[in-house]
Amino acid sequence: MFLNVVHILRNVLDDLEIFRHSSLICWQHLTIPALSEHLGKSILYLQQTPPIPNIILGLGVKVFGWPHGTTYFLIFFQTLLSIGTTLLLFNLLARVTGNKYFSCIVSLVFVLSTDLLVMEYNSCGQAFYENLAMFLLLLTVYYYGKVLHTGKPIYSVALGLTTGAMALTRASFSYFFVVPAFLLLPLVRAAQPKKSLHNIIIYFVCLFGTQFAWCAKNYAVYGTLNIAASSWAGHNFLSGIMSIGKGDLLKRSILAEEGKYPKWFIEMVRIKGLQSWPYTLDSKVEIYLPSQVQRDDKRIQVILQNSNRPQNSVAERVISDLYMRACVRFYLKNPRIAAAKFLASYKLFWQPMRNYSNKLVNPLFTYPNLVNNSFNLNQIIRASLSEGFCKNQFVYSTLVSEVLIGGRSACFFTVPALPVLMLGANIIAVHIIAPIILICSAISVLRGRKALFGREYFYLLGTLIYCILVMNLPDHGENMRFRLSVEPLIWLFSIFSSVILFQSGLSLSRKLQSYLKPLLRT
Repeated sequence: MFLNVVHILRNVLDDLEIFRHSSLICWQHLTIPALSEHLGKSILYLQQTPPIPNIILGLGVKVFGWPHGTTYFLIFFQTLLSIGTTLLLFNLLARVTGNKYFSCIVSLVFVLSTDLLVMEYNSCGQAFYENLAMFLLLLTVYYYGKVLHTGKPIYSVALGLTTGAMALTRASFSYFFVVPAFLLLPLVRAAQPKKSLHNIIIYFVCLFGTQFAWCAKNYAVYGTLNIAASSWAGHNFLSGIMSIGKGDLLKRSILAEEGKYPKWFIEMVRIKGLQSWPYTLDSKVEIYLPSQVQRDDKRIQVILQNSNRPQNSVAERVISDLYMRACVRFYLKNPRIAAAKFLASYKLFWQPMRNYSNKLVNPLFTYPNLVNNSFNLNQIIRASLSEGFCKNQFVYSTLVSEVLIGGRSACFFTVPALPVLMLGANIIAVHIIAPIILICSAISVLRGRKALFGREYFYLLGTLIYCILVMNLPDHGENMRFRLSVEPLIWLFSIFSSVILFQSGLSLSRKLQSYLKPLLRT
């Protein structure tokens, strides 16, 4: 797969040299001059996004050169992450199902899927942070299982470091540490409570050495204490509200509560309106900012020799924090709007992931096959089996005025239809099979019996619930892209749920047979 993609990209890069246009680099990263010439200082003053992707990109630029060397490095890095994720998926599936052949087939379908390819390679490797989060999330499942079954402290170390690394890779996982911590607590009541307590302490120590250390750095540099690894939360929530057409209502809500916000912020909102993507500083709002904020930004730009992004400025963080306060107050006053927005985003979350490419974010572009209702399984299956669904996914090959058109069909070296069929199976497993299992388990526990599942399944469930909430509460529009980091876990959860339901059905069938045999003999 990697060789196929490299061949295509070599043609693209040789013909167009698109990566010589530095504007095509994702704005989630710091600028190339900042990373290549001031990497250490840039990371010190980084606050807009988590540091690990910027560190990796910066090292790639320094070691392999910009743009071609970095491009091939990032694509190769993404390929290794996909392979590592696939191996983990195979290992976990084999443990759940007990069937290595079935696990191998499912894992191959995942790694050769068109969704994975167009999400990865149409970005020329820039979206590697999604693949890295995907790998780390599945790794936490693996290490949690090891802690659960062995109790060895080394696995608690690995779980803590991996959880911290997730938060420093993808800001959505800034609060994920609560999930492993909550599910490690019951182990204290196990046969060896002291050993279990030691594992929990080790887990938190590793978190303090990674994620919380980064938070302490931000506090030392900027004077703000926040667990989140990104300063964009307020902008994300604002973007979601504006995307569903409620921006004017939010603006009126802010202006109606002037006393809740600084005067300069109210003046900015009244005159300039709400500033969603692109960022506020692109709209020349500096005149409204407090003088101290302007001085701080000028000081940082001097230190970084004018290579810092406006999106990484103190001004953006201050404005984003105020937007966050406003959006929370708006949702609390309008719970119906909050619920409607979440449901709309949740439907996008279950779109085929390749449909994200119609967003045309920098060099990402394919012809989309949108499914109007992600929960219309009949439509999904018909679309996945149609010839057009397989053929209309492209790896780009033409750049016209920074709009990429045309391309080579991705179906020549992927499995286009099966992942979408798996999407339908996942929707059924998550929304029908899993609730049945939970209800039956609750009934079983109330009757004094064991639950149908153990802590590993509960860990998968807790992780999935966390991701669904965090990835659909703020933004609206790119939700199918967010699913990439949790996609292999969804596959694992769906198959695990099906196995539990099948085993429970077999157990119930045996009990019925043993009950009916004496009656049939009489």
